[in-house]
Amino acid sequence: MPSLPLGSVGVSSRGRMLRPIVLITMLVAATLPSLAERSEPAVAAPSVFDFGLPTPGPLGPITLIGDSVLLGHGAYSPTLPDQLAARGWGPIRFRGGVAISAGNEPVQNELRASYWIELWRSQGWDAPVVMVNIGANDSGFCQRNIACAREAIMHVVDTIGPGKRIWWPMITRLQRSPFLEQQNNWNAALVQIANERDDFWTWDWPAEFVTGQYPSPDGVHLSPSGYRQRSILIADQLTADVAVSRRVAGSVDLPSASGPPSTFVPVDPARVLDTRNEPPGRRPDRSTLRVDLAPYLPESISAETVTAVAVQVTAADPGRNGYLRAHDCAVGGPNGSSVNYTTGQSRGAMALASVSDSEVCVYVHTETDVVVDLQGVFVEGASGAQLRPAAPQRVADTRQSGRADVVRIATPTDATAVAVTLTATGADRRGNLRAYPCDGSAPTVSNTNFGPGESVASAAFVPTGGTDEICVAASSPVDVVVDLTGTFVDAASDGLAFVSAPSTRTVDTRDSTFGWAPVHGATQTIDARVAPSNVAAVSGTLTMVRPSARGFTTVFDCGNRPNTSSINAPAGVAMANSLTTAVSNDGRLCFFTNRLTQTVFDTTGWWVST
Repeated sequence: MPSLPLGSVGVSSRGRMLRPIVLITMLVAATLPSLAERSEPAVAAPSVFDFGLPTPGPLGPITLIGDSVLLGHGAYSPTLPDQLAARGWGPIRFRGGVAISAGNEPVQNELRASYWIELWRSQGWDAPVVMVNIGANDSGFCQRNIACAREAIMHVVDTIGPGKRIWWPMITRLQRSPFLEQQNNWNAALVQIANERDDFWTWDWPAEFVTGQYPSPDGVHLSPSGYRQRSILIADQLTADVAVSRRVAGSVDLPSASGPPSTFVPVDPARVLDTRNEPPGRRPDRSTLRVDLAPYLPESISAETVTAVAVQVTAADPGRNGYLRAHDCAVGGPNGSSVNYTTGQSRGAMALASVSDSEVCVYVHTETDVVVDLQGVFVEGASGAQLRPAAPQRVADTRQSGRADVVRIATPTDATAVAVTLTATGADRRGNLRAYPCDGSAPTVSNTNFGPGESVASAAFVPTGGTDEICVAASSPVDVVVDLTGTFVDAASDGLAFVSAPSTRTVDTRDSTFGWAPVHGATQTIDARVAPSNVAAVSGTLTMVRPSARGFTTVFDCGNRPNTSSINAPAGVAMANSLTTAVSNDGRLCFFTNRLTQTVFDTTGWWVST
């Protein structure tokens, strides 16, 4: 990691390392008429803030360079560097000054952004991320010439050099002609460059500015409260756009198998426990609930042959944020999660869990009622069905076809059940989705719970029945998206048997011991070994933790990324979903997300040829 150039430094009362402040007063600008005529209005002295925050952060070093608009972000505490440090950036190099421009025009060195970038590099400071906040002056140089604007912007980009991530907000100028036209010309050039490069981001500050939440004396600079609010917004947006994960460790040790290869027997969805109206009642914090499944097994199945179960576990009306974990009662202590929930929001997800003596345990992190629905069981031998995994395929999307109370989906004719991801999106009120074979009736148990405006995905194993169709019923109007991820076929076919394993965390971008850290960057793909190299598919729980905005994550076998989603989550919320999908030849999965988030994956088993 590069160190901050020290030079002659002092330490401020807030512990910052400071370079001597260069007092460039407006008298300097007065000696340069062509610049003074077109530059932004004067700000109060001092006209330069130049300092650094030396503390390293998990997101790494960042440079901030800009004109008097940026200057205000260093003048009022908490400053923009303070806000960035709070989000994990560091060390930080900050320089904001009156009349700073790109540097391709003939002005003195101290007023050229490119000069400072080159100087710092010669001193050993060359951060991989650079925020540039200039343009009020250069847009005046360029007037309405977009080629001139591009030349100025690219002068700075080329000075920063390849291999860097550059974040450059759009500008505002005096909201009247010709200044407004100069602003729009400059911003159009920023948009052009952002569309052409994958290492350059711009941000529509004018759209935010016109909301009226940022008091400004001149349409360019802000009041102290405006600067403080903009610092928060910039820190959030910049981090969401450019923070990325880095490989910091190797793969984690994989668990040992809990039992022999097993085949799947789907069952009619059955509610086996609901503490809202059954003993033992609402569950307290950090408690474990034992659930006996023996009374709900098909008569043809001996309890002694059951190795694992597919269950839907739901937190109903939780008192606080938390999670549930379904696990083998013989394996003590929570390791991973099956479903995450927020206060007052019922949330469920499917889980595959090994069992002992036909019992599954549910660990309750924070107080909630618990609902458990049985979807199927895994048994030793070949009496059940085997999985034929498939690249995720979108088989229904009512956003295109139109909403319906019941969505019918054709399935392969040799399938006894299908593995699907059900997504509900665009509802006006709370509701649920229920998946079932179309020759049966809609069950009373649900697969997906959703709230107004949410996009929520849940996995399910659904029997196909005698009509080779599954139906998805919605309890309230909502768009339904269904992705097919695999089919279950007769064990005599070319399918795969399931090998259950203790839930083991194999990916967690929050923790550097799991390979990638400190975040999962927007539009970034990371990979991890989640299963042994001799298997064809894996099952587990995928969790998207507090994304920066509503988004999705797609998991795939590291080949071509499918146009589907494995999980959806709103901003700032943790959401989990069960996942069964093919892996690469060496047991790896790839994880793509469209938003800055934290990504967690818990392996619960894998699928092998027998």
